[in-house]
Amino acid sequence: MIHNISCVILALYTILMISATTNLTNYYVALIIILIFTFKYILKIKKNMIPVILLFIAWIIINLTVLIIFKRDVSYKTILSTGINYILYPAILLDVYGRKFIDTLESIVFYLTALSLPLYILNMLFLDYFNSLRSVFCYITRPVFLKIINYWSAAIYVNAREESYGSLTVLRNHGFMWEPGYFATIIIIFLCYRWLKKGIKYDYIFFICAIAIITTFSTSGYFALLTLLLAGQLKKISFKRILIIGIILSESV
Repeated sequence: MIHNISCVILALYTILMISATTNLTNYYVALIIILIFTFKYILKIKKNMIPVILLFIAWIIINLTVLIIFKRDVSYKTILSTGINYILYPAILLDVYGRKFIDTLESIVFYLTALSLPLYILNMLFLDYFNSLRSVFCYITRPVFLKIINYWSAAIYVNAREESYGSLTVLRNHGFMWEPGYFATIIIIFLCYRWLKKGIKYDYIFFICAIAIITTFSTSGYFALLTLLLAGQLKKISFKRILIIGIILSESV
């Protein structure tokens, strides 16, 4: 039970870290994670983790060297938290939880994607009200995004913003991600994972994800979605290769 709960909590933290919109994954949160979870695990020093630990040490040494020699404007906290979040943390999660952690991430991404649709509709209907919520959520939104007009993040949803393309103005769905194109990217990646795991299925989850991608108004997201649809029809073409193309297209946002 505790193992399952911890997996969900850490998966939620990972989603927040991927979304990159909130202060909830700052240095101090990363430090708490390392003290409560990672550090206790590292003390066991499993053989398969030695390369990861060496990579983490190398990361710290290289960055400190660059910091000292070239006097770059990077804090020690940033170097430490980045190494923890992107080297130690994912390696240990996969070693402890294995595929279960990826499956949990998949479920959370699909739940948040489904949640984004009614919120996006309300966002369109009550745009001024949603924009006014910036004063509420500015405290957990990363400062770098507060420079953008009407931008705020509630961790599980980011305020949709108007963007103009010539004479056309659209309201793009960010979902829980910092930018609509990357929301489409994360959906495509987990759709690929789901199809590889369960086979090609045009079920309600697929259609919810497809609608969410459409609301992002992301050109690369559209291409990636069309690639997935093509993969479902062209049986003679290697499915895995088609999915790889889809991911590459979604990454080119």
